[in-house]
Amino acid sequence: MKQGATSLIKFKRLKRQLRLRQWEVIGVLESIWKCAITNTPAGDIGQLSNEDIATEIEWDGDADALIESLVDCGWIDRDEDFRLVLHDWSDHVPTFLKGNFAKHHRQFADQVAKQRAKQPAKQVANDTAMHGATKSSLVNPIKANDIAPSDSRSEHSLTEFRFAIKAKGGGTWTLPRAKYEEYVETFGDAVWVERELRVARQWCLDNPAKRKTVNGIVKFIGAWLSRANDRVGSSTATLKLSAADKRGLTLDQLAAMPATPRKAGPQ
Repeated sequence: MKQGATSLIKFKRLKRQLRLRQWEVIGVLESIWKCAITNTPAGDIGQLSNEDIATEIEWDGDADALIESLVDCGWIDRDEDFRLVLHDWSDHVPTFLKGNFAKHHRQFADQVAKQRAKQPAKQVANDTAMHGATKSSLVNPIKANDIAPSDSRSEHSLTEFRFAIKAKGGGTWTLPRAKYEEYVETFGDAVWVERELRVARQWCLDNPAKRKTVNGIVKFIGAWLSRANDRVGSSTATLKLSAADKRGLTLDQLAAMPATPRKAGPQ
């Protein structure tokens, strides 16, 4: 948090509305920003439900009341396209994130919303009718080959994979699509990745005492996939034997064939 932020009127208003101490309000805001960096780096945090936002920051109170206070105090803006946008997000994001967006010719959600507001309503309506595009995409059209797969706004930001996590009163964490695509790119097999994610998800359901926190779940999934990848050697060997058998090799020859574990990267 920037120096002097705690002296802002909107900080003090949020502190009063949430009935928290100063350090607790700082924790709430920092947690929301961290949540955005991980799940909605463009700042369009409205892609997450209010409940998901509350779960991500381990908020024990009413999720809707929390969001209402953040909007009322000016930390989050309502938007007709994005639902919720972090206020002036593009001015406060980490340098690495600014560089990533600049590299892929993307804009942050607050920039899109501000530019859209400056466009005459008639022009926006005409452009939408002509191109069949959303209002947000008209401001800064992006060529598909200019952005990485994990950055595409054509995909929903979250996947179907919801993991039970360790939190007061229980809770879940949903795997971001960008992270899923990263796993597929690393291990080279979407079917295999999805199968292992389902197994890991079931493990979390069956082992409540060993569930991970919201800050540890990504590390857990990465380690799970890596271990599963290391175990693939035996199944790969089976496939090799089946193929070799069709070529008429003897059993001794089949047994001598080495198993090759899955290599990370596109296959």
